[in-house]
Amino acid sequence: MDAPEVPLEEIAYGLTVSSTNKAHMCPADDGGYGLLSVPRDAPSSHIFSGVRWSNKLTAVSQLKALSDCNIGISIGKIMNDIDEPGDVVRLARRLMHSRNSCSSQDNSSGNIKDDVLELPSSGIRGSSMFRDANATNENVCQYTWEALLDLKVITRSNEKCFCLRIDYDNNMER
Repeated sequence: MDAPEVPLEEIAYGLTVSSTNKAHMCPADDGGYGLLSVPRDAPSSHIFSGVRWSNKLTAVSQLKALSDCNIGISIGKIMNDIDEPGDVVRLARRLMHSRNSCSSQDNSSGNIKDDVLELPSSGIRGSSMFRDANATNENVCQYTWEALLDLKVITRSNEKCFCLRIDYDNNMER
């Protein structure tokens, strides 16, 4: 999966919407999308026809393909996906920002921002995302966090703080 920060409530909402013969898409900040849920009977040979893959217009062209098939669409939260090594570093920065209560991490290239779109008021709230006992009440998948630690993208600098070890944006190791 190239969008490890997809909220569980978006997945649940997508499944709910797709059972009503609509699609649900969460666009990615790079022009693609991180989640697409389609109705079971959607014509797979047509709903991906003409989509501009790996392009800043991927999400827009996917929306057009769905619309051309007369499939209604709901749009979810804008998210970040992982396509390039620098995307992993930006993911690590976002996760460190949420965990480091004692850190003054530089956010100049982390692109940490609030979501522009909110979930429709469908009653789907509450998440059973894995919570790490050391996290600062943030919903973070423990497997994503552990992978970043195992790969040494993030290292522990002391008992409470984490630091970025590799910075692909600046092509350097810290």
